[in-house]
Amino acid sequence: FGSRISDCAESSLCLLAPQLLALAFMELSMFNVNHGFCEAVARGLRSGFLGPEDYRRLGTSDTLEDMRSALEETDYGTFLQDEPSPLLVSTISKKCYEKLADEFRYLKAQTVEPLTTFM
Repeated sequence: FGSRISDCAESSLCLLAPQLLALAFMELSMFNVNHGFCEAVARGLRSGFLGPEDYRRLGTSDTLEDMRSALEETDYGTFLQDEPSPLLVSTISKKCYEKLADEFRYLKAQTVEPLTTFM
């Protein structure tokens, strides 16, 4: 009698395995529909991070105008272009926070639940 129960349990699992596999595949295929664009945007933003060479150039800057010119060669090149000289530290800080907030709001606007609530 015990072997019949195990045979029945094994056969039930054998019948469910293809359905579970199909369900997992459907969930994976829906990832790109729901989250693919957001992941691509996040990867694009990540590729814009400053690298060691960028930090070296910033570290050797003597003035804030030198920092502006060092940043112009990066993804941050356009966010200070409309600022008049002389450039202030508070202006650079404010513009950095604005750029970060704008990118975050853009990324959040592309999300679907539950990621929207998480962000």
